[in-house]
Amino acid sequence: MLPMFLLLFLFVIADDSEVVVLRYRSYFHYFLAKWLTLTVISWIFMLVQLAAITLSGLGLPYGSQWSVWEGAPTYELFRYLSQLFSSSLSCLLAVVTYMLLGFSLLIMILLWFAHFLEKTTAVKVIIALYLLSVLSLRIPFFGQLPLTLFNHLIILHHNLVNDGRFLLTGITAIAIVAAIFYSIKRNRSFSRYFPKVAFSGLFSYYAKELLSKRNAAICAAVVVSLIFWKYWQNPNINNSEELIIQLFAGHGMAEFHILSFIEMLLLNNTPIYLLAVFIEKVNREYSLFVTARLKKRRSLLFGLLSVALLFLLLYGLYLVFFPSLALLLLGLPIDSAALALLAKAVALKIWDVINQLLFITVIYCRWGQITLSFFLLIALNLSCVIPLEPWRLLPFGLSSLQRSNILPGVDSALSVPTVLIVLSSSSFILLGLLTTKFYKYLPHN
Repeated sequence: MLPMFLLLFLFVIADDSEVVVLRYRSYFHYFLAKWLTLTVISWIFMLVQLAAITLSGLGLPYGSQWSVWEGAPTYELFRYLSQLFSSSLSCLLAVVTYMLLGFSLLIMILLWFAHFLEKTTAVKVIIALYLLSVLSLRIPFFGQLPLTLFNHLIILHHNLVNDGRFLLTGITAIAIVAAIFYSIKRNRSFSRYFPKVAFSGLFSYYAKELLSKRNAAICAAVVVSLIFWKYWQNPNINNSEELIIQLFAGHGMAEFHILSFIEMLLLNNTPIYLLAVFIEKVNREYSLFVTARLKKRRSLLFGLLSVALLFLLLYGLYLVFFPSLALLLLGLPIDSAALALLAKAVALKIWDVINQLLFITVIYCRWGQITLSFFLLIALNLSCVIPLEPWRLLPFGLSSLQRSNILPGVDSALSVPTVLIVLSSSSFILLGLLTTKFYKYLPHN
C-alpha cells in the first residue's frame, strides 16, 4: 500500500500557482488547507483498501474471536496481538486508526519536502526514506537502529515489538510536526541553519570531471557483474558469509589461477584505471593560468588526491551496498557476523586501492607516464605468483582474503594486523615521497 500511496501523492504535493496561494491570508493557512484536503483524500484511499479487504471476506464466519491455525504465516503476529487486544475487532480499529493518523503525518512530511526542496530533490529524498524503510523490514541490523521511518508511522505493531519503540516514534512524530509548523509559520527552511558546503578551487574543478555519472555507472556495473558471476558459479550459496568470501577472495600466494586474478584486477583496479584516465586528462588540459592562481605547487597534488580519495570512498560504498542488496534479494540473513566480515573486507580493499593510487601518482609525478605506471601496477599485482617468502609482504593485492587469516585454514596467510601494518607503511612512504619531493615535477605537459 505504501508505494501506491507515495506514487499517487507525489504528483500533487508541489505548491500550487501563486494565484491559488494568494487567495489565502498566508502561506501557513494555504499549507494547512492543502494538508487537510490531502489528508481526507488519503483517508478515502485507506478506507477503499479496507472496503476491498472486507468484501474479499464475504462468506466467512462472523465474529471477533482470535482464531488462526498454528501453521499460518501470521500466527506469531496474531498470537502477539491477541495478548494486547481482547478481540480482533478492537485490534482492527486500533490498527486502522493508527494508519490513518500515520498517513496524515506522512502527507504533512511530503508537503514539507515539496515546499523547501526542489521537486527532483524531494522525490529522491522520499524514495531514499522509503528504501530505508524496506531495508529496516528485511535486514535486522537496520531494524535495530533508533530511527523512525515510514513503516513506524503507519504500521502499529512495528512499534510494539521492542521496548521504548512506541515512545521513540511518538517523540519523533511530535518533533517533526513542531519543526514543520515552525518552519512553515516563519517561512524558514532549515537549510538556513545548515548552509550548503560550496566547494571551490581545484577540488570543484576536478570533482566535476571525476565524480561523473559515467564513472559511477562503470564502477557499479563492475561490482554488480562480479556478484552475478560469483552467483552463477555457485548458485547453491547457503549463507551470507560464503557470498562475501567468494566476492573478496581475490588471489592467493605462490599460485596462479587466471580467473581469480582477473576477478581481483577488476575489483581492485577498475577505480584505479578511471583515476589514471582522469589524471592524464586533467594534465593534458592543464593551463599556465592554473599555476598563476595557485599559491603553492602542492595544491595541484592535494587537489588531485582529495578528489581521488573521495572517489575511492564512494567506491567503498558500492562495495557495501551491492553485496548487501544481493544478500537481501537472495533471502540470505544479514547478521552481525556477515556485517563484520563485509566491513573488514571492504576496509582492507579500500586501503589497498588507496595504496595503489599513491603508487601510480608517484610514478606519474616523477616520470610523467600514467600508462606505464598502470601496467607496472598490474605486474606488481601479478608478482604474487612468485613462490618466495618476501613477496608475501608486497602491498599490492594484499586485501585478498586468501592472503590473510580472515579465512581459516589458508596456508601461509598473514594476520590482519600484519596486513594493516604493511599497507599503512607503504601508503605513508608513498605519501611522504609525494609531499616532500615528487610534487615539484607537477604538472607534466
